[in-house]
Amino acid sequence: RNRMVDFGGGIYLGGTGAANLLDDYEEGTFTPTIAAGTGTITTASATGTYTKVGRLVTATFDITITTNGTGAAFVTSTLPFTGSTSASYAHGREVTAVGFALTGTVAGSSVSWVKTSNDSYPAANGYRLKGSVVYQAA
Repeated sequence: RNRMVDFGGGIYLGGTGAANLLDDYEEGTFTPTIAAGTGTITTASATGTYTKVGRLVTATFDITITTNGTGAAFVTSTLPFTGSTSASYAHGREVTAVGFALTGTVAGSSVSWVKTSNDSYPAANGYRLKGSVVYQAA
């Protein structure tokens, strides 16, 4: 059974000061832009979902590299909200061809993905990269 409660301007959690006011909750989908650190990925597609509570964002990614082209170094995927200057890390896996683990670093408005095992380029023709990140929005 679902219940919806309208708190108007927000809800105070743990006190009545401004720091205790939760007035921002959002769920949605986004379309990440995909690029390579160097060179060009010829054909790629991506989908994403997110939940934002205050400034805390949890985002998921599903990236398909159809044709890699000259892409190299790392794969970037944009975020639904620009991140703060604090370091955040992402994790994931290539799920179609090889199954290796991914590590991502949040910088500004994107995540840079590499293979966890050796920090190498994580894409090739037909690879599908799935991952998630939790970070603080600016």
